[in-house]
Amino acid sequence: MTNSGGTPGQVTLTETVSAGTSYAGTAEGWSAGECTTAGTSCTQTVQVAAASSAVVGFTVLVDTPLAQAAISNAITSNLPGACGADCTVSTSAASANVVVATQPPVTVAVGSPVTVVSGCTNQGPAAARNADCVVSGVPADATNVSTVCTVDGTPVTPPVANLASGAAISCTTTFTPASPGVVSITTAGRSNSYDPDSSNNTASTGVNVSLTPPALALSKTSAGSVVGGESLSYTLTVTNSGQTDAAAGVLVYDQLPAGMVATAATGGVCTPLGSAGALLSCAVGSPVPANGGTAAIVLTATAPDVEGNLTNYASVDPAGGTPAVPGPGCAGANCASATTAVSAQPGLVLRKTNNASSVTAGSTVTYTVSISNPGSVAVSGLRWSDTPGSGLSDVAVTGQTGDDKGSDPGACTGLTCSAISVAAGGQVSYTVRAKVNGAAGGTAANSAVLEGGRCTVDAPCTATDSDAIVSGEVIPVPLGSDAVLVLLALLLLAGGWTQLPARARRR
Repeated sequence: MTNSGGTPGQVTLTETVSAGTSYAGTAEGWSAGECTTAGTSCTQTVQVAAASSAVVGFTVLVDTPLAQAAISNAITSNLPGACGADCTVSTSAASANVVVATQPPVTVAVGSPVTVVSGCTNQGPAAARNADCVVSGVPADATNVSTVCTVDGTPVTPPVANLASGAAISCTTTFTPASPGVVSITTAGRSNSYDPDSSNNTASTGVNVSLTPPALALSKTSAGSVVGGESLSYTLTVTNSGQTDAAAGVLVYDQLPAGMVATAATGGVCTPLGSAGALLSCAVGSPVPANGGTAAIVLTATAPDVEGNLTNYASVDPAGGTPAVPGPGCAGANCASATTAVSAQPGLVLRKTNNASSVTAGSTVTYTVSISNPGSVAVSGLRWSDTPGSGLSDVAVTGQTGDDKGSDPGACTGLTCSAISVAAGGQVSYTVRAKVNGAAGGTAANSAVLEGGRCTVDAPCTATDSDAIVSGEVIPVPLGSDAVLVLLALLLLAGGWTQLPARARRR
């Protein structure tokens, strides 16, 4: 303030805190407590000596960030005409323009790492003071989270004190999502400098986090060995390493070895059953759970009666579609095989005898039925039945025995015995009794029929004992025994003695 007169004077000044600022002065003489925030006013009376000037200070703090292009301040006086253009001051703001850019949307699977690259560039003419670049939106349950920012390749931790015009803060954010859904990764740029365009201060990248589809693999197991003609089972296990359940009905192809016949399946439906060497199409009966879940089909088959190793091949499509044709050329986790050693059935010997060549009408006769296994492997699942022929009645199985090798004669009901197993080199035996009801001159016949095993050529699966029926009290004597020979010799001697003359006999 200048007093150009010849006498001292005073003037009362009124100051208003400008928009975008707050009063920050101390001991400057303004009315206490009146000037604080933008829009508030305070006064001060100033004494000015004649032909002299006085200086009054008014200190303000510019807001951060600065939201306007200039700061204007006007002072008024109680003296009319004392203030002109010089009583208004306008200060232009240094202009920066922080522009944010980020990458296009991405799609990832749950559990797979994702990377989002974004940046905050100062495109204004002046440096951006206290420039910041903030990345947000990473899910709370994500793991392996990190954000690394650089300026010209040098790692920095925003905010940056002065980001030069044309310089950029580049940020790389990585994380591993744990849940499906759409995630928005937002980058926000700011500084304490005036930014004329706030519309470009944020940008977002959409991250579509999805569950991976079913990823199927197949494994197959079976018994290591089996005897030809017997049953064995294969377990086909489908494993799903994807993050989505596979619906029920997943197809599995199974190529049976030549001569092998599938008889049943559990855990799914397989067709065609009953055809030797068939290519089976099996539909898994239940969903295959995600994240390592499994579903299995147990296939029961009858091995052919051949000696050697038989390999069963199977396949599944990784995505649950139509499988590849199983076989030696099918490779990878979606193909599986199992090799089984097959031993030929040993030749079983079936015999039935009463150790007699004739039976007496009206008598009771006892038969012995034996099943022998001369082979080197045990045979199980055998069954035999007694079939009475002519001349017999009241036939019954009255006894059964095994041996010290572990052979089991099973259980007998009526004239049928089942669940029989015969150890290698072993034998089981049965006693059958019957009444001879045929007339003398007829024949008493009785047969045993063996099922479930192979019989030797000289002892077929049917063994029959047929005897002549005689009258009287003739006691059947086993042929070829010592008792028969002694009896015949005595009879011959007696007959010869009666034919000698009496004189010769007396001698």
